[in-house]
Amino acid sequence: MTPYRLSGAVMTHPKRRAAAERLARSAPPGALHVVMDPDPAGKPSVLRTALCAWEAIEDGATHQLVVQDDMILSDTFFERARLAIAEMPHAALALFALWDSRNGAAVRFGALAGARWVGAVNEYFPCVAIILPREVAAGFAAFGRRHLDSWPDDILMNRYLRANGIPAYVSVPSLAEHEDHGSISGNAFRGPRRSVCFVPRDVPGREGARLTDLRVLPFFKQGVAQCAVRLDEPADGAAPRPVRDAGRWLHLDCEQYLEGVGVRLGRRQSAIVRMAEVTTPEAAEGAWLTAFTMGFVQRRDGLRCDPVAAGPDDPAGPGPQGDAVPDAATDDVVPDPAVLAEALATVGPGGISYAQSEDRIAAQREELTRITLAGLAAGHEAGERARRARRALRNTPPVPHRGDRPAAEPHRPAADRTASGRAEPSRASPRASTCSAPAPRSANTSSAGWPTPVTPSPPWPTARPAVPPTHCWT
Repeated sequence: MTPYRLSGAVMTHPKRRAAAERLARSAPPGALHVVMDPDPAGKPSVLRTALCAWEAIEDGATHQLVVQDDMILSDTFFERARLAIAEMPHAALALFALWDSRNGAAVRFGALAGARWVGAVNEYFPCVAIILPREVAAGFAAFGRRHLDSWPDDILMNRYLRANGIPAYVSVPSLAEHEDHGSISGNAFRGPRRSVCFVPRDVPGREGARLTDLRVLPFFKQGVAQCAVRLDEPADGAAPRPVRDAGRWLHLDCEQYLEGVGVRLGRRQSAIVRMAEVTTPEAAEGAWLTAFTMGFVQRRDGLRCDPVAAGPDDPAGPGPQGDAVPDAATDDVVPDPAVLAEALATVGPGGISYAQSEDRIAAQREELTRITLAGLAAGHEAGERARRARRALRNTPPVPHRGDRPAAEPHRPAADRTASGRAEPSRASPRASTCSAPAPRSANTSSAGWPTPVTPSPPWPTARPAVPPTHCWT
């Protein structure tokens, strides 16, 4: 086995030097070194300091870890990091995702599937705790210096990784958590910036369990249940996975997405509001709707971990498996109860974090979790019905069209001729549409009182303006 060696840096500003040194002391001796902003009196720039941190990789190290100074590391942070490097030596590894982000939505699907890593989605690439191979770190440092006054570091990182076909994954659960000392780079307006799923005593192992190629990402952000939907199929199956996974995405709200796949939510508000005693009706509905969409997609698409990798960093197949028989190597992968519980518990808090204090969010967490679990269960029920309807539609033989001739007919009679000798135009009735027969319409509601999906093929509605994402989304 190739010996891999990890070096690390804590990037900081003189105003936060004490926090950076405290973080470095919490790591194993020599694992983290403090790297200062080279121009502390200049315009605040995370990228400027990050580039110095990437260039600070030690001689002989194969990988560089860069952590921001306001992070808390899990108890098994370095053990999991080393195992992940051995499993995915050529990949970029993000060890944190925000609770209201699209990458956070991918992490939740990973928790539901029992995955340890999920493929990063075409958002920004989280850079508050990240590992890069040595050559990737050097390449990004050179790339970043050419774009110092353009985009933030996490958007530039995403663009660099995509442009160079570098595999990129996000950990499940997060291996680091935001301590929130207050932002000096302009992010204070966002409110508390917590992890989607931080489990301090996460047990290392199974780093090859990955979930990739997600196509629908429900997330609750700024009080709105939103959904990012991939529109196109990968054009080149031989292209590196980051290029294949980039794609084009449509930004909808969750209700629009559900309408597009035939789910009519109907009268649900009163039932959700009855669950809200501490939180607001709007927060309750947003958490429930996000969780419903998540449960629907997971169960309808049969999401589970990828088959065993054919080689480093490159899963042998996509995550959504439909009705295929499970691969023997992934059949025994089950969700970790602690990881799944934490991932679901942050849906509601993440969605209201933009406008509420830490204490106020904490007071609503338990109730929002109950609402999230109710939405997930209802979504699972609806998704299972959609899955069965899809299977039944695939197994239904095509309906013969009027005028079609039996296959065993021995010959075709000669056409009648007119006096001029020309063939008489056919007087048969026009054929019916060549489209497949529509899926049978299911009952209007489930046993739980929630609506039933009608068709899995989405006639997408025109997207209504959604809350603009904090970062670029292309």
